[in-house]
Amino acid sequence: MNRQKKFQLRSYAKRLNSLIELVKLSTNRAKVSIVAHSMGGLVAREYIKEFGGDSINKLIMIGTPNHGVYGNIDSFCGATGAAVECKEMSSTSNFIASLNAASDTSKNIKIYTITGTGCNSISFGDGDGIVKSSSVPLDNGKNYEIKHNNKNSCQNLITQETMHSDLLNPKIYPEVLDYVKKILQE
Repeated sequence: MNRQKKFQLRSYAKRLNSLIELVKLSTNRAKVSIVAHSMGGLVAREYIKEFGGDSINKLIMIGTPNHGVYGNIDSFCGATGAAVECKEMSSTSNFIASLNAASDTSKNIKIYTITGTGCNSISFGDGDGIVKSSSVPLDNGKNYEIKHNNKNSCQNLITQETMHSDLLNPKIYPEVLDYVKKILQE
């Protein structure tokens, strides 16, 4: 019998806890900063919800669907082989509702979001081709936007890369790296 774990992202947060403790031990530091992309930001937020924010200095999330995924992305995400994770990232999921309803354990953490905009989707409107732009920002964070640069299509038909993944490529979107460097130096 193949049982799927309830809240797979919660188990990833437990793994993140182990990694954070290892990094703190290795660096002899009391706090770490996290730079996360997409689902990784949700894992980091779940970590903070479950373990508190005492070990985190800054959380920088790039293209994280903090309010869930929508439209065709929500409908077809499970086809990628990550059905449980996709279900949890849905804008209508219990996981997203629980994460966003949690008491604010992050009040001492500096939170930043970086949103990709300008890739309009028939399915959900403006965003980075995967995540709707309004799904990324958080009220308790400092929110930045990166506009689609028109040098590349919103989705490369050959590589299937989207602005969502290209946000991590400093040759395509150097301003993302500039924001991350600036934030880490603050």
